[in-house]
Amino acid sequence: MKKNIYGLSLFLTLIVLVFVFMKLLGFIFWINGGLLDKWMALIGLFAIPTSIYFFLKKWKVRTSKILILNILIVIIHIVWLWLSVKQQPYYYAYLESNQVLSSPYVIEESRNTGPRIHYSSNVTWKGYTLYKSVNSILFVKESVRKSQYGRLTQSIRLGRGHAVEKDGHIYIETDIGEDLLVK
Repeated sequence: MKKNIYGLSLFLTLIVLVFVFMKLLGFIFWINGGLLDKWMALIGLFAIPTSIYFFLKKWKVRTSKILILNILIVIIHIVWLWLSVKQQPYYYAYLESNQVLSSPYVIEESRNTGPRIHYSSNVTWKGYTLYKSVNSILFVKESVRKSQYGRLTQSIRLGRGHAVEKDGHIYIETDIGEDLLVK
């Protein structure tokens, strides 16, 4: 029974570590309209301390050192889980492929933390990160573009944003009059 638990926890630990490594390389996992971060944090909360406990017990490390290391790992995972469950500092929108856009995209827009008063000469511009689909759940960071803040991802989520081709480039056309360059 211990071997099965150790094997499963080691397997899940490797999955979590590969997930973190891919996240650092600019990949995101998108399933059913959301990111996979909170689920990986939850799996890691249980799997990593278990695999470390069994691994260090094999090497006959003192129990107090194993306990201290596991407490530290649990604290790190609780912070990761808390950050992934709370309201994210980004808005996400999923744009499906069509005749112009060969693959789906996920668009990330940072939330506005400043005042919402805008004058015609002082329009807030934000960076939009475009993630291109590698397969149905894995998206890779493709580029960062600047556009007028606020309504692009909302327009896409409401179904009014779509890809169009103009002058040999692909744009996301929205109802705000501002098109976002994709390619």
